[in-house]
Amino acid sequence: MFENIFKGFSFIKESFSLITKDADLIKPSIYSIFVGVFFTIISGIVLFLLRYMIPAELFYILAFLVLLVDYYISYFFTGMTAFLVYDYFKDGDATMPEAWAAVKKNAATIFYLSIISAIVKVITSILRNREERDRTIAGGLSVMIVGFIESAWTVATYFIIPAIVIEDRGLKGAVERATYIIKRNLLPIGVGEIAVGLVTGILSFIGIII
Repeated sequence: MFENIFKGFSFIKESFSLITKDADLIKPSIYSIFVGVFFTIISGIVLFLLRYMIPAELFYILAFLVLLVDYYISYFFTGMTAFLVYDYFKDGDATMPEAWAAVKKNAATIFYLSIISAIVKVITSILRNREERDRTIAGGLSVMIVGFIESAWTVATYFIIPAIVIEDRGLKGAVERATYIIKRNLLPIGVGEIAVGLVTGILSFIGIII
């Protein structure tokens, strides 16, 4: 297990190393942050202004659409990053035009994936809010299960998106491909996710202090 933890940290180290070798690899992440933040701020302001001006049903529909677009923005640029990394290891050079073309070609499939993620998010959020009001052991266990479902789906998308963009698979084929990989590498993936989460938490803590 500890070997897998060290592999997780090694993977993070190699990821930072790749960025220094080819700056294009980090560009989609930067674009994602700026586009995502801009959209979130604008849509948040609009929803705040409309909160008491439109029926509740319409408000929730708009909120769902905002969530959907947030996921789409994230997945779109994640797909670009995945293709750039693949391109780098295949040809020794990551090119933005090729990554853009690959993601654009599979934009519809990425959109379908975004819809599923938005639905999963809404359902798990509703379940969490309901179970958090239950102060019993069963309620606490239910919250843990909901959290596990969220984490499992999030990890699954890390493999679904590359299958869509790199292998040109449809959504069903991408899910099958991701399931196959995860089943064969369950422990390393799980421990690696913990390692990435730990490093992310540390960096976030440092960022908050700064």
